[in-house]
Amino acid sequence: MNETQDRVRIAAEVRVDARRHLIGRVSTWFVVAIVTTSAWLVTSGPGSYFWPIWPMFGVGIAVVVAAVRLVEIPGLNRESSVEREMERMSARD
Repeated sequence: MNETQDRVRIAAEVRVDARRHLIGRVSTWFVVAIVTTSAWLVTSGPGSYFWPIWPMFGVGIAVVVAAVRLVEIPGLNRESSVEREMERMSARD
């Protein structure tokens, strides 16, 4: 493989890993939502304070962070940051 193919493969591996990470986070969110809502229904029930929103919100933040890793926003994407840093380093030489 040449250097370009290596870089493409590494970028693809990073995206696949990020996608798997996101799927894991979303699955965790669903489990937290089901377990905490079930506990709320058994202990308090409708009409009482819906406390499961807080653990769901906390895990939801992790879901958003994992999703942002998949979005290619200049400055937030690791690959583009690495490329910019490589350009800075080669400009110094």
